[in-house]
Amino acid sequence: MSDLKNSQAPATMYCRSCTYILDHLPRGRCPECGLVFDRDDSRTFDRYPRTRWSALGEWISKEFARTTEKSHRRQLGHAIGFFLVVLALGAFVIVLDHCGVLHAYAAQ
Repeated sequence: MSDLKNSQAPATMYCRSCTYILDHLPRGRCPECGLVFDRDDSRTFDRYPRTRWSALGEWISKEFARTTEKSHRRQLGHAIGFFLVVLALGAFVIVLDHCGVLHAYAAQ
């Protein structure tokens, strides 16, 4: 009876790459994707299965970290500068519209 209870227990280890359930595997390698894991090191597997959204979030954070590396700082600076210019132009248009300048110019 205790074996039945143990077999129905929720999984506690999932592959970090393909979310395969790693519990009760004899070796430290995922049979689905081949990723190596260590039962004693929780950094090598996940406690909960990943969803598409968590994988997307992880990809975004890795890309952000990559762009902040020394070789990519110039690109990041250009992107921030472009964003600030667009933001300033948008604020300028809002001020002109609030003052009625755009309406007077369009009526001519």
